[in-house]
Amino acid sequence: MFQELSKNTSSHLSDHIFNTLFDNMPLPLVLSKLETGEIIRTNRFFRETFNLEESEVVSKTSTELGIWKDSNRDTFMRRLIREQNVNGFELDFKNLKGEDIHTLINATLLEMNGQKLLLTMAIDITHRKRSEKALRLSEEKFRSLFEDSPGAIAILNLDTTIAEVNDVYCRISGYSREELIGMSWTEQIPADELDRLKEYNRRRLVDPQDAPSEYELTFYNKAGERKYGIMNVSYLPDSEIIITTFVDITQRKYEEIKLEQHRLELKEHIEQKNKDLTLRLLQLANTNDAAVRLSKKLKQLRLKISTEDNALLEDMDSLILEMEKNQQSIIWKNLNNHLDSSRPQFSSVLLANHPNLTPAEIKLCALLSLNINTKEIAMITNQTYDSIRVSRTRLRKKLGLTNEDNLVAYLLSI
Repeated sequence: MFQELSKNTSSHLSDHIFNTLFDNMPLPLVLSKLETGEIIRTNRFFRETFNLEESEVVSKTSTELGIWKDSNRDTFMRRLIREQNVNGFELDFKNLKGEDIHTLINATLLEMNGQKLLLTMAIDITHRKRSEKALRLSEEKFRSLFEDSPGAIAILNLDTTIAEVNDVYCRISGYSREELIGMSWTEQIPADELDRLKEYNRRRLVDPQDAPSEYELTFYNKAGERKYGIMNVSYLPDSEIIITTFVDITQRKYEEIKLEQHRLELKEHIEQKNKDLTLRLLQLANTNDAAVRLSKKLKQLRLKISTEDNALLEDMDSLILEMEKNQQSIIWKNLNNHLDSSRPQFSSVLLANHPNLTPAEIKLCALLSLNINTKEIAMITNQTYDSIRVSRTRLRKKLGLTNEDNLVAYLLSI
């Protein structure tokens, strides 16, 4: 009898210790019957975690609570029978309020008072699962944007070694992804370009607002061909990585270079034509000067000739007038032909902007636009150097130019 009493006392003490530990364990615990799945009790942390009352779960089976699907329970029970405990079994269910709950189940078989019981720790990992799902979706979205980007993207470590690239980068660079990963990004950058890139990064780190948002970059592909791109650099301090994105503008750049070369060749051609025209005009001016001198001599000779033949005198006057007229006509015809071929809109645009200009001032503008200096203009127009200077001063005022404005540069811009 004493032994029976002692046994009962010991059992009562064990139950008391178990109950105390069960209720105060800072983990969600469930005690249920193994065979039927009927829940015997839950602890306080379980009820708080899953927002349930004891009366809502006790005496009900996990199936009635909608926790188990048949396939999940069969898998769980097979593991439990085989291993006597189960750790890390993920289980998704809806609680009595219809909320989705994600749990991590750890379970152990117990035998108490002749009954086989199941002690289950059901940890709520709903927030973690949602975070993992959000992270997974974010990674999938990033991967999609990363690979589907029309521009080349390279993710760099702080030491400029390449951590990841997209397909566009591989295609432009000519390297495979395996060749690029771990390669120093600077290996593809020309030395002179690298210095500019370092200065760009220095400005960006000192004052991000001061650095340009986009940067024109040149680099070499695997075949050694020079490529051009518009680059943007983003530094992520928390992850200590650098994201570089750039769009290939090689074809456009080559077209710009070709266009610039054509422009320079055209400029040289026009300058040469202007020089040729200036020389031609000066030659005509010299011829004109000779004709003027001849005209003066003819006029002097006419005065000395005493004749009553009026017809002869009229012929001489007509000849002198035609000589003077023809020389000036040849000069301006050459000038107008050149302007029509090289700058066909010059006169019309000039008059549209300055309708108060006289024909003589328009001719002066045309000569100045050919970069002909004042002395040469005086020779071509058969005027004095000082008269051309005065004409230039008046012209500046009519055009609305200040002393700081360059007259020739303005005319060249028309």
